Amino acid sequence: MFSEFAAAHAHGMAILADCARLVRLHGISELAAQSGLPESTIRAQAAAHKQLGAHAALATGIPVDNLILVSRWSKKVLPDDIPILLQAVHGASYAEAEDHLRAAVRELTKGSRQRPPRGTVAVAKRADFWNRRRITFYLSDAEYAQLRADSQAFVDEARKKDETLTHGQALHQWLTRKLTTPGQQSEHSYKPVLLMPVDSSLAWDRGHLVTADGARVNPLELLEAQLEDTGWALQTALDDDGVAHAITVARIQNTRNSTGEHRMIAALETLVCAWPGCHRVAAECQAHHIQAFREGGETSWDNVTPLCAVHNGMNDDVPERVANGRIVRGNGGYPGRQRRPGDPVRYSANDLLTSGWRGLTYDYYAATR
Repeated sequence: MFSEFAAAHAHGMAILADCARLVRLHGISELAAQSGLPESTIRAQAAAHKQLGAHAALATGIPVDNLILVSRWSKKVLPDDIPILLQAVHGASYAEAEDHLRAAVRELTKGSRQRPPRGTVAVAKRADFWNRRRITFYLSDAEYAQLRADSQAFVDEARKKDETLTHGQALHQWLTRKLTTPGQQSEHSYKPVLLMPVDSSLAWDRGHLVTADGARVNPLELLEAQLEDTGWALQTALDDDGVAHAITVARIQNTRNSTGEHRMIAALETLVCAWPGCHRVAAECQAHHIQAFREGGETSWDNVTPLCAVHNGMNDDVPERVANGRIVRGNGGYPGRQRRPGDPVRYSANDLLTSGWRGLTYDYYAATR
């Protein structure tokens, strides 16, 4: 049990349970003599097992050293709070576990579960050997997502120039420039997408509306200066079979040089990766051609859908070469995975799949009829 092999391959609770069993059989002094471990270590492991034994399932996968830390810190909180401490150290190194436990205990003992913890910035009192000071602060998930989006282009470019840079090192360069470079910080501008379902008597053809009398209307002519530079306009409609389609999209401004529309409409259709079981948001996905571009697939509304980098690489672009299945359009025009040609189409179970423009269009027509 105390061998290096056991310590490396058994999870922490198994080691603690084995230690507690041997203490009952031989006593602490005899066990210390047999194993060569200090009595203090054996006492700490036995105490940790007694403290955490009721939560063995939650402790699975946590190293024994971290469990002993949890045992010590658990004396500062209520017994019912021990699961929170175990969750705090999952996947953490020993040094990280100490910080996580300190923060968790601070919140639990201050009753901060009833109110969000107040933001603060911690600054090291002294500089380190390289004359640097460590600064620590917290961000909400939404704030971190915004920071990641703002920094992504810089991080990607920096790592492309220097392949030895880690993501954290590149992000450090970006943050340092943001904090130390003088200049105005531009505020984020939010631009809406206007969803404009049109009458079902209007047909659609290559981005133009075709009225019942055959007149072709360019949607850009509908976008006047009153709405200039306020966002985007997206037009959708049902075809003769009752399937929703994106007719066209245009910037609400006086320009015909729009770019990236197909990628944006693909993201707004499903809002997540179209591969069943994947929940990566569409904004972080690639624009996937359902009929491969090299196979003659067009960059059109119906032939583009978001797939994350992993599933875009797994997709069988050539239908005859079956390996992982491929994305096709099935019921209602929604993209889904077909294992082999002719098999049923499986769709993402994520509710966002039907919350994009396709689902909103169906909801609109159902409400008006």
